[in-house]
Amino acid sequence: MLHTTNGHRPNPEVIAKPTRRTLMAEFKLNILRQADACTEPGQIGALLRREGLYSSQLAQWRAQRRQAEKEALTDNKRGRPAPDPLSAENERLRKENARLTKRLQQAEIILEVQKKISSMLELPLPSGND
Repeated sequence: MLHTTNGHRPNPEVIAKPTRRTLMAEFKLNILRQADACTEPGQIGALLRREGLYSSQLAQWRAQRRQAEKEALTDNKRGRPAPDPLSAENERLRKENARLTKRLQQAEIILEVQKKISSMLELPLPSGND
């Protein structure tokens, strides 16, 4: 039989799953400032041990800070984005190509009809070498 030092049996209840702690932005910024101020070897490790943090968290927070700074410096213009001049030119050329393709098909149909009429009426076709 198991007994502890005080003579009581251990509690067989399953311990509730520990909850994750949620770190606020102010706390993260404070830790980043303290880490940035560290100049001696081992100071960052001591800071992380004291606060119960991992170096991966510090690296992730630094990356998040860089991303936030980058986003803060980009222009967030409202409204529609300016049209790309190349895409506008490409669209114009596509439309012109479609129009010219349609005209070419019509011209080929007309030539085929002229050839058929010429052969039915037994008229000689003029050669293109003249």
